[in-house]
Amino acid sequence: MIYRSFFGFLYSYFKKGKDIDPLISSTFAIVGLQVLNLIFFQGLLFFHYSNQRHLLYSETRVFGFGIITLLIFVNYFYFKKREGEKLEKEYRIVAKKKIYILFYWIYILASIALAIIMLYTIRNNIRFF
Repeated sequence: MIYRSFFGFLYSYFKKGKDIDPLISSTFAIVGLQVLNLIFFQGLLFFHYSNQRHLLYSETRVFGFGIITLLIFVNYFYFKKREGEKLEKEYRIVAKKKIYILFYWIYILASIALAIIMLYTIRNNIRFF
C-alpha cells in the first residue's frame, strides 16, 4: 500500500511537467531511491560487518548495472500494469492525511543522506562498529 501510494505521490509530482512522461519519471525516481537504499545496506553489511571495501562488485561494475537494470524493468512493468492514474487516485485518498506527504519527503531526504554518509565512511575508512 505505501509503495503504491509513494509511486502515486511521485506520479502526481511529475505529472505537473508537460514534456515528461510521469510513469517513466516516477519509475526512475523510485529506482534511484532503491539504489540509494541498496548502497546504504550493502555498505553496512559488507564494509562495517565483514570489513570488505568493494561494493557488490570486485573488479567490474556489470553486476551493479545489472541490478539497476533489473530494478528498472521490474518497477516499470509493475506500475505499468497498475496504471499511473489509478495509483494517483489511490494516493489522493491517502494524501488527505498530511502526515503521509511529510513521511514521503523525510524518506527521500533520509535515503540521500544515509547513502552519502555511508559512501563517506567507506571512502575515509571510518567504521561504525
